[in-house]
Amino acid sequence: MITEKKLQYFIEVCKTENISSAARNLFIAQPALSKTIQELEEELHYPLFDRQGKHIILNENGRIFQTYAKQILANYDGARAALASNNQTDDKHISFGVSVCSQLLSDILGGFYEKRPDANITVHTGYPLDCMQDHLDLVLDAYPQLTTPSSDTESLQKPVGDILMSEEICIAYAASHPFARETAIPRSILYHYPCILPSPESRMGDLLDDLWKRYILRPLQSSSDVNNSYVQCELVSQGRYFTLVPKKSWRPAYTANNLILAPLPNAKIYRHICLYRQPYLSALAQEFADYLHTYFAAL
Repeated sequence: MITEKKLQYFIEVCKTENISSAARNLFIAQPALSKTIQELEEELHYPLFDRQGKHIILNENGRIFQTYAKQILANYDGARAALASNNQTDDKHISFGVSVCSQLLSDILGGFYEKRPDANITVHTGYPLDCMQDHLDLVLDAYPQLTTPSSDTESLQKPVGDILMSEEICIAYAASHPFARETAIPRSILYHYPCILPSPESRMGDLLDDLWKRYILRPLQSSSDVNNSYVQCELVSQGRYFTLVPKKSWRPAYTANNLILAPLPNAKIYRHICLYRQPYLSALAQEFADYLHTYFAAL
């Protein structure tokens, strides 16, 4: 039987055209995903992908079915949203996806629970959350923007949601680092010292990777990839490394480790924190969305 889950898995494989990558994004085992796609093709009586060794390519059957699969999933979501809206007086549950600013979660949730102790918020953290986004009331994400003297300001993608906050990405280093002796840090010197960057599997790391590729910039050579802002700043505090940090949302991490911030030379990178929402929200979920606007405006 063709189920909603099979359709969700199929859509994710269409995005990546790679079973291993899709399995990681869906948090399931690769053999289980391969079996699901095989069952789907058997139920439809047509192959949806062309196999070329380890690679798969969406074929014309797959493209046709992809259109209908998206419509079916959208109808599921619309039905759920309409039912939630119709019964919102009793709905105290909020599903909240967080791809960025997870270090602020405790403060965010604590403040809202003080206002609404009856709320029941389920938090899903990680990146990417694409396969879950349609089933979450609210999702906290980000997109980057780069400005250089020789180019116009350009963002990598247009935000679909509300912009809650914009923050500059800065160089961070300890007082014992050689950068502390520089009145202004030249761009060339960045490539002569080891640095620690966020893991590419994190939203922050992925944003930086997009920037290097899109603008054909020489990427910084990271000595280590870290997936935790506090660990990243703690390692930098020892004086051997420098790093890049968002100026506002990472303030608790870099101030706790007494790091110095400096602007990037010859370029400015900004990260815009966005809130994506379902078209139909319960009254409580809408209240939480308004609270997030207020919270980030105050940072």
